[in-house]
Amino acid sequence: MSRSRFLAGLLAVSLLFVGGLSGQEKKKAFKGRLPAGWSKLGITDKQRQSIYAVQKKYYDKIKELERQIEELKTAEREEMIALLSDLQKQRLKEIESEQENKNKKKRKDSPSIKPPNDKNDPDN
Repeated sequence: MSRSRFLAGLLAVSLLFVGGLSGQEKKKAFKGRLPAGWSKLGITDKQRQSIYAVQKKYYDKIKELERQIEELKTAEREEMIALLSDLQKQRLKEIESEQENKNKKKRKDSPSIKPPNDKNDPDN
């Protein structure tokens, strides 16, 4: 019983610590935007400002939930990997490395957007 209380306390302190750190991160400036197609609704300036205020109200909450989701995904993956044998873990690393190399090759082989021709450039 005391062990579970200790772990609960440790978790609470950790969450407080992590919460304090997240406030120190550089905050991205919030910029409201109308949802797609809303500009065609004849939104007044007052409505626009109210919409931006609603978006700002939820912005930090949504960002925090996204951060928590990423933490849960990481914990889930670590727990699944812990179930694998050493041989399976090694093979997983190889598979992931192969996939990463394929993705790099795809990015390298994909056509890039070329800048417009400069008429004053003798190479064009």
